[in-house]
This record gives sequence, C-alpha cells and structure tokens, in this order.
Amino acid sequence: MTEAAQLTQWVRLCQEGNPDGFRLIYQSEKNRLFSVALRLCGSSQDAEDCLQEAFIKMYRAIPSFRFESSFSTWMYRIVVNTCLNHLERTPASDSLDENLIPSPGKDPDGSLEQIEKAIHSLSEANRVVFILFEIEGFSHSEISEMLGITEGTSKSRLSRAKEELRLKLSMQFNPS
Repeated sequence: MTEAAQLTQWVRLCQEGNPDGFRLIYQSEKNRLFSVALRLCGSSQDAEDCLQEAFIKMYRAIPSFRFESSFSTWMYRIVVNTCLNHLERTPASDSLDENLIPSPGKDPDGSLEQIEKAIHSLSEANRVVFILFEIEGFSHSEISEMLGITEGTSKSRLSRAKEELRLKLSMQFNPS
C-alpha cells in the first residue's frame, strides 16, 4: 500500500470517529513535519510548539477534510501556516537551535553550519519555498497549493532564494 493510500485509510478512520486513525497519522508524520517546523522556526522549542498547535488544528479539521487535495499537502500547509503565524507573533532570533546545526564530528570544517545559517537568513517567503522544494522535495504545484500562491511565484521565489544563498555563501567561503 502506498503512503498516500495509507494516510487516506487513516483519515477515513478518523472521520468515522476512530481515534487510532489520528494516532497512526501522528506517529507516521511527526518527524517529517517537525523537520519542516524546525527549519522554518530555527528553534526546537518553537518547532515543537508549532507542531503541537498544528496537530491540534488537524485533529479538529480532519472530520471536514474532503480529499480535494492530497492529505500530505494539507498537513504541510497547516504546519507551514502555523509556523509562519508564530514567526509573525514572535521576534526573530539570530541564533539557530543545536538540533538544526550539525555536530562538529559530522561537520568538521563548519560548512554545513554556515549553509544552515545562510538558509535561515533568507527572506521568509523565499526560505519557505526553498525548504519545501529543495529539502522536503515538494513540487511547485504542491507548494503553490500549500502556500496559496501560483506555481510561477513558487518558481521565482526559489530562484531568488538560490541567488541569495549563492551570494551569502560565496562571501562566507570566498571572502575577498
């Protein structure tokens, strides 16, 4: 059974009032959704708070989910929007959580840390698209559905994010 079919089966269980369906969704998806929340928020605590809030929203809304989009896209949209709302309400922090930064043994020269910092410093709109496309592997069609933007906007934000990263990283790794 495909992952999408499995999720559909669990959603139907939820809609029938079986709490096991949501438990299965949570166990299956929490790590991937946390990864996105962490990259967007930059802090484990904020990511955990946002993810908890997002799962509560999903639990309340799942009875009315109509399968007009993929359930996975719907979940990510809730998580992304919850994180973005959180970021609007809280002052930005320049520090990144240790869970986001690779350990020194896995990043001896610190280059991965510099890349993570550069990604985190992107403008919010560009960072979200970059993370969803390049790190999470979503298509521009899925991203446009998640964020309520056109595919063209998703593509142009990705292009701007890559250009921003190119400039930031070239200055960090090739200072003149």
